[in-house]
Amino acid sequence: MVQREKILVGCVIGAAGLLGGVKLVQSQVIEPRRAQIAAVIAERERRDKLETLVAGIDAAHQRWYQQTQRTISADPAEAHKDFFEDIGRLTRETGLTKELRIRKRTPMRFKDKSRKGFVELPLAVSVKADLPSLVAFLQRFHELPYQTRVTSVTISPEAESAGGEKKRKNAAKHSTELSVSIVLSTLVLPRLPELDHPLCNREDPPDPSQASAALAMRKASDYDEIARLNVFQLYHPPPPEPPPDETPKVARTDKPQPAPPADPRKGAEHLYLKGTVSLNGVPIAYVADDSKLEEEPKKYHLNDRIDDGRLVLIHHSGIVVQTSTPPNPGAVESDASRSEQHFYYYPFRKSFKEREPLTLDEDSELARLVRAVLDRP
Repeated sequence: MVQREKILVGCVIGAAGLLGGVKLVQSQVIEPRRAQIAAVIAERERRDKLETLVAGIDAAHQRWYQQTQRTISADPAEAHKDFFEDIGRLTRETGLTKELRIRKRTPMRFKDKSRKGFVELPLAVSVKADLPSLVAFLQRFHELPYQTRVTSVTISPEAESAGGEKKRKNAAKHSTELSVSIVLSTLVLPRLPELDHPLCNREDPPDPSQASAALAMRKASDYDEIARLNVFQLYHPPPPEPPPDETPKVARTDKPQPAPPADPRKGAEHLYLKGTVSLNGVPIAYVADDSKLEEEPKKYHLNDRIDDGRLVLIHHSGIVVQTSTPPNPGAVESDASRSEQHFYYYPFRKSFKEREPLTLDEDSELARLVRAVLDRP
């Protein structure tokens, strides 16, 4: 074998050895390393999915606990009994006792998958009462600390009178009594395996301010509007005007009495502060009138005339008005007291009639802010 052939064979053997070494390193080192990295990435993704799943389960458990805490029992029979007792107590406390009848209706068991095990417990209440008593009962009913619902309400004027149809109609025409039928219900949630099932404490209910926004969309006091706008109140036409007096009138020389001064706070009982905002650094107060529900709230800026004075402070908790009206307007006033300025605080959602006197000498945040406003040039 010549020298050239020896070199060629050596190169071939070296290349084959090098190739084998590369394949060996790739199979013994690189490929296992790649597999290890892929396994680590897969485990991290699996861990992230499990953490997300666990967080979702914890949140679902918390939501479930919030719902069970608004039920009175996990046992439908016991819950129906407690619900019956509470409605009986509310009817007595609100004066719904005339011909009162409370009946338990058959519980409704839900069959669909999303509400399997849920039980709705209805009660039928029939009674004769006036509208204010009925409104008071509904207000108290919606203040119960557990889940409740008014399924239906049927109201009709009612007055019984013996002696035929004509007398009964005449009695109904002049009666303020109503015949009322109401269907009320509460809800029982099933116990879930391996989960706590806290219940509502009827003797020590939770703070209403901690209720969720969905449960506080409307206030029970909204029922006051029903009593104010009584749709069952019969219309009575005004009495006819008296005939004109034909007696010749004798001229009198007495000076006419001056008309009493107009009340600068007339209608203040219907006004209340609905909200405050700051637009581009300019504070604005919104005042609503509950006797004109169809109108939008009015906007007021600093120094605007409002109620019987001038708006001097718009705060996140209310407004302050400067006026010459003293806290006790019925007292005898001197010239000095009439020229003295007084300050009043109007808190949110309270009638202007319920304003509170504010003394600038006191060491409160509102007093300091008003003093700062008045000291400005």
